Order: sequence, then structure tokens, then C-alpha cells
Amino acid sequence: MGVDTTVTILTPTYNRKELLSKLYESLQLQKDKDFEWLIVDDGSTDGSYEKLQNLKKKYNNLVVIRQKNQGVSVARNTGIKNAIGKWIAFLDIDDIWLPNV
Repeated sequence: MGVDTTVTILTPTYNRKELLSKLYESLQLQKDKDFEWLIVDDGSTDGSYEKLQNLKKKYNNLVVIRQKNQGVSVARNTGIKNAIGKWIAFLDIDDIWLPNV
């Protein structure tokens, strides 16, 4: 992730560990790879946070914030406050992006 990062992809999550890898794989198929992927873990109890810590070792543009469970709106607001990109793209945990978009 460079200083020139113009996009933060913001994903709030709560207990969706099984979807994390597939979601990141869809991001790796994009033309532009200079993005910050910011995940706000909203107090997951299913091992999502631990899985995210392992993914961070693999991907240097992944940023994880953990907070107590407060709901998706608060998680999105937390992400917005911590985003470094000029633009913010919302990508929900149960969505994927098509390749080369």
C-alpha cells in the first residue's frame, strides 16, 4: 500500500469468518491493486478476528480494526474515520467484485 493510495475499501464484518478469504481473492483480481482494505470487526466471536490477523501477515494492504459489537452502522462510521484513501468504496462481507473492474 503506497502513500498514493486513493481508495479505501471498507468492509464491516460480524461472525463471517468463512467469507473473508473469498472476498479478498476477489479484490486481488482487480486492475488497480493500490488500495487499502479496511475491515472493521464488530466484535466477532467466531474466530474472524484471528483469521484476519493471519491474512494481515499475507497482505500488507489489509488493515483490521476491532471494536465491541455495536452494529453495522457504527462499524462503517469507525471505518470512515480511520480510512486513509481519498475515496471510500463500501464492500459488504457477503459481496464480491467481478474481475478487472
